[in-house]
Amino acid sequence: MSGRSKIPALVSAATIAGMLFLAPEARSQDPRGAWSLGGQLGENFWLTEFETRKLGFGAEAYVRYRLSRPISLSFLMGFEVMKAEDSGVTNIPGYLRLTAFPSSVVATWYLSPEKTFSPYFYAGAGALFFFRADGSGEYYPNKYIRTSFLLPVGFGVEAFTSKKISITGDFGFRIIQDNSELIDKHWLDSYLKVQIGVVYHFGFSSSGDSDGDGLKDEQERQYGTDPNNPDTDDDGLKDGEEIIQYHTDPVNADSDGDGIPDANEVFKFKTDPKKSDTDDDGLSDGEEIMKYNTDPLRADTDSDGLTDGDEAKKYRTNPLKPDTDGDGLTDGDEVLKFNTDPLRVDTDGGGVNDGTEVKRGTNPSEPKDDFFADPLKLERGRTSILEGVIFMPGNDKFGLESEGGMQRLFMTLAAKPDLSIEIIGYRDYAGTDQFNDALSLRRAQSVKDWLVERGIRESRISVSSNPNKPINPLGASAEDRAKYRRMEMRVK
Repeated sequence: MSGRSKIPALVSAATIAGMLFLAPEARSQDPRGAWSLGGQLGENFWLTEFETRKLGFGAEAYVRYRLSRPISLSFLMGFEVMKAEDSGVTNIPGYLRLTAFPSSVVATWYLSPEKTFSPYFYAGAGALFFFRADGSGEYYPNKYIRTSFLLPVGFGVEAFTSKKISITGDFGFRIIQDNSELIDKHWLDSYLKVQIGVVYHFGFSSSGDSDGDGLKDEQERQYGTDPNNPDTDDDGLKDGEEIIQYHTDPVNADSDGDGIPDANEVFKFKTDPKKSDTDDDGLSDGEEIMKYNTDPLRADTDSDGLTDGDEAKKYRTNPLKPDTDGDGLTDGDEVLKFNTDPLRVDTDGGGVNDGTEVKRGTNPSEPKDDFFADPLKLERGRTSILEGVIFMPGNDKFGLESEGGMQRLFMTLAAKPDLSIEIIGYRDYAGTDQFNDALSLRRAQSVKDWLVERGIRESRISVSSNPNKPINPLGASAEDRAKYRRMEMRVK
């Protein structure tokens, strides 16, 4: 190719590149089922056996149907003028002009469907109808139209300037049968194509869903959503999912106004995106998740008998803790059953916590019944016999006469919550030492268990046994030996 013949080709390439670069940013529509009409102009280069190959002019027009997002099928017809020259040939003109009419069916594969810029490849099959003329314009060898098969292949780029208009530029290769220039040397002839074009898109199918969100563009206009953005409100749900499946607002990221985006409600927390308080507990889903850390799907997260909303806003209790004040009663029992204050361990201020009063049968709202008139005298470091606490022989069960002594000990400890004690068990001399040592420890543990069951904190009480400290010498009466089975208490 001469330097002069290169100039038009370079100009065409530069024109294509400039048009694609200057194409404004615009999304294409959902192409499925769409029809389009296109036209292209460009130059061809006839690859003949002639010595000098010249650039020629060509044009094509086509109608195209989009089979799927990446694939379209086109019916194409065109017009080509191809030229070549060779002063050394014999028996044929030294200058030959081919006037051709290509017709083909072409399949195109788009690499980036629905984008502003989409590279593509194409291939097809058809026929080329042509006649030849010499340098004087006379038909050669006659005026009859001849036919060749045609195999078009190539690649290009399509750039949308609007939803209905796009610009194309491509480079193609057209394979035809040999002897198009009356010289038989190879099996095939061919010509190159560089061209630019404009495409008008119309006749969309009933899907008409430009952004692929499940809503037709017409529906999107009715709902006020963006037909070019599948998630108008950027909440993580497609507009079609919001309208058709979840019935949420596609232009509001938080349809129910609870502080959580619709997609998080659907996929992460499993709450109802169109209902601000999914479990009807008086707290919005957003408050439960972000403020109180409660379960938005359970009205009573801590299962204490009060809804999370009542705990947080009405009673000011902890919706994550069934017994907010740690008095041994659930918040629900205090409010609904005993009418005590769930925020105060000792509602009546009498010195005994509410749970203890309930267990022993006194009124947690009446301070006068909190203590017996004669409490034990407790002094730190002092050890004394626990009067009135008697055990049955060979057993760790209390005798009936022990109830009063145990109640007195309980009341005293409840009145002095800052003191801790050690319960020391003693035995008599009946039986083996091994048996009696274990028995004395079990008896001390029985005292502790009785106190803990009624509300005394377990950490305040320790137990031990001390079998080697009798009150009376060996050989004492049965009445005296009963006193051996005593309990002592040491205040820490």
